[in-house]
Amino acid sequence: AAVELFSTAIQLDNENPQAFLERAQVHFDSNEKNLASSDLNRYRHLSGNQPETFFTLANVYTDWGELDKALENYSIVLEADSEWFWVYLERAELLFMLGRNEEAKQDIEQFVSSSSQFNESSYALLEAADLQLKWGLFNEAIQTYTVTTEKEPDLVNAYLGRGKAYLAIGNLEQANHDLDQFLDLNEFRLGWAYEERAHAYQDFSYFEQAIQNYTLAIDLLPENPHLYVDRGFAYTYMDEPDKALSDFNSAIALNELTSRAYTGRGKVYYSSGELPKSLLEYNRSLEIDPNDVFTIVNRGISYYDLDQLDQAMDDFKQSISLNNEYPWGYAYRGLIHEIRGNLDDAITDFSRAIELGIRDAWLYNNRGRAFYYTGMYEEASKDLHIAIEQNPFFDAPYQWRGLSYMNLGEHEAALQDIHQYRELYLGEDKQFIDEWILEIQTLKGE
Repeated sequence: AAVELFSTAIQLDNENPQAFLERAQVHFDSNEKNLASSDLNRYRHLSGNQPETFFTLANVYTDWGELDKALENYSIVLEADSEWFWVYLERAELLFMLGRNEEAKQDIEQFVSSSSQFNESSYALLEAADLQLKWGLFNEAIQTYTVTTEKEPDLVNAYLGRGKAYLAIGNLEQANHDLDQFLDLNEFRLGWAYEERAHAYQDFSYFEQAIQNYTLAIDLLPENPHLYVDRGFAYTYMDEPDKALSDFNSAIALNELTSRAYTGRGKVYYSSGELPKSLLEYNRSLEIDPNDVFTIVNRGISYYDLDQLDQAMDDFKQSISLNNEYPWGYAYRGLIHEIRGNLDDAITDFSRAIELGIRDAWLYNNRGRAFYYTGMYEEASKDLHIAIEQNPFFDAPYQWRGLSYMNLGEHEAALQDIHQYRELYLGEDKQFIDEWILEIQTLKGE
């Protein structure tokens, strides 16, 4: 019906670029990509060589996942008109997603420089600092937040952001100072301010401080069920299941439609190995909010651990269809692809999860293992090196990197890794590891 509507509009005025743009999106949503591209080209032709045209095209290509084309169009905008300097931030985001971090850093620096040149407000700098924080440029974010606060000392979110950046680099003293300043500037909405501080501490795994701030927020806002849910999750991460369940139950008592409270109970049961009970709680949550991607993925994980891979795959696919920027759906769908031997699809999903912000040893190990199984030993060793840097006490990356080195003929490095794997491996039967060591020694000529 939508295609017919826009087609009728085009018949009435075939020089209307907006109608072609809208129909292109409908075609794309219907998986008619050739028709979508044709309409988008027509939009481009009718709209002319204006910065607005290329900016719109860049946004469309971003939504369609065609990031190289989006970059190309953002670049055209910047070349055409220097006053569109805020496009540097849009392009930086894409460059980060593609792993081109140095180029992204340069774009942010150019944006900050241009902001001063065009006397932009401190909110523009705040946006740049937030992007640096999001992509792990914590020291750079601190610098940009500092410039922002010097320009506008009462900009409360700059202190919140800088406090998070300090938490990320482990400078708790400076973080507390900034988060106290954030609190002082919110004296007329203290409940909300304590909640935001708690989120900041929790985001960077300072769970004790998070619980303290949630408790202060609850004292001021005792009828807010979401505060109990958030504190319950903090207790979950502190491995205090009884306190977590008490908070989730309190949230449900205040409002039985608090879906995340059931999700929280599901995670408590999952952590204790009670997988069928976790599924019951996740299902209760999804009856209230059927589109909660976080809960869908967690239910999928329970199915995965129960070896119900079809149901797990359905959940991970659904999470991606609902939010294609939520990384954990890709991370776990990749595991099922790997189990089923679809290694290229597994690597694609693991890579997408990394692009979207999961940068932990578990995921780099998974992608490295998939690279190993495809015979891409150089790529495998690079990922496994990152995994080991992030968690040197995680045994699996040493295994896969050692085997990759063996296949690359780097026998000394292979031996070192397999010995380290043997030391960290908690299983009782280590014969298979000893056989690998013997094989490598033979290849080495010992």
